[in-house]
Amino acid sequence: MRRLLDRLWIATDADANGSVDQQEYVDMFYRIYLCLYAAAGAATTTVQEEEGDGGGRRGSSSSSSSGSSSSSSAADAAASHRRRAATLARREWVVDAAGRSALDRALFTQVRLLLQTSAAAAAAASAATRH
Repeated sequence: MRRLLDRLWIATDADANGSVDQQEYVDMFYRIYLCLYAAAGAATTTVQEEEGDGGGRRGSSSSSSSGSSSSSSAADAAASHRRRAATLARREWVVDAAGRSALDRALFTQVRLLLQTSAAAAAAASAATRH
């Protein structure tokens, strides 16, 4: 578990300044949300597609009317997921940061499991409302 948390810290602290600020936290929450949402069987795109060129498919140079429509609905879904995850992450940030401007590694490790639980609950709720 410790190795996993260490790897997560490195991936989350994008600017490698030794702390996780609110935007890094929101980005991490979004990625966890997507992974859990996909695991629930509700996602139709990958994280790479979500973060790619505006939600479209990478490397795709051909388009048809149905492909365009499908791409558009995938982009809409990606935007919706990002908004929902960002809203939830900001709520969690207020609690987890406890008034601080950033999380240090020790605090990050303490709140990490709570964040995963919150993201899992949000993903499950989204998957349930989809069906």
